[in-house]
Amino acid sequence: MRRNHQAVFQFVKSKALSKNYPTIKIETTKDGLLSTLHFVEKLLPDRVIMVCERSETPQVQYVSPNCKKVFGYEASVLKRMPLPEFMTLIHADDIHNVQQCFAFINASEPYDPLLYRFEMTYRIKNMSGEYMYMSNEKMVVCDGNGKYVYLATFRNLT
Repeated sequence: MRRNHQAVFQFVKSKALSKNYPTIKIETTKDGLLSTLHFVEKLLPDRVIMVCERSETPQVQYVSPNCKKVFGYEASVLKRMPLPEFMTLIHADDIHNVQQCFAFINASEPYDPLLYRFEMTYRIKNMSGEYMYMSNEKMVVCDGNGKYVYLATFRNLT
């Protein structure tokens, strides 16, 4: 698959949902959210799922166990990794675009996760030091405590 060497950012707004289509209520309690995440892990085994608080200094709250298979890193390593350190894994030619994407996302008001999501494609260094193309999809939801969190998936496109 041929790719250009630039990070790609997409802001996707879905079509308005018709009353004829069923919708899924996102569970926002901690146990309910974990149950949903475990279901999604089984549904999408080739994607790493990450939950991270939406704040000035975001803290990763959850990383799916298949992280090592996709990234080469243990989930516990990525969970403890501060955001500035994670950003050093992104290819130097892509980092500016990724930072612009995050600035746009952080400046946006929280939104209905059924209507909006963000998708970024960029190169990131795996555990063996090689770069791979990664698709990173995010949406923001409100948890049961009224706090906003990122629900993200990562998929190796290489």
